Amino acid sequence: MAAKVGSEELVLALAEAGATTVPKDGNSSETGTPLHFLPCSASLGCVRQLKVLFPNACKESFMDITPLGALISRSFRCASESLLNKTVLTELITEVVVHETEEGRRL
Repeated sequence: MAAKVGSEELVLALAEAGATTVPKDGNSSETGTPLHFLPCSASLGCVRQLKVLFPNACKESFMDITPLGALISRSFRCASESLLNKTVLTELITEVVVHETEEGRRL
């Protein structure tokens, strides 16, 4: 999964090459979206590109967790706090709050 690398260039290259952007069964609640698997060091450009490719991804849950929750959880396991890209965190928080999701109301 390109999202696990967190590279905007890789995501763009794969999208331009026609890589599939949805699960075969169309149900991302079983597999998660690429935003669920972002590394702590993901670039802001990567997140923004994935949001374009997966417009509802920030609202979707995988194993009862949204992409924002997954990134926060993963950040606790990052070797260094400096690895967490705070602009990415802000981008996901903004998306959750703007769409008034349950997670956004809890924030």
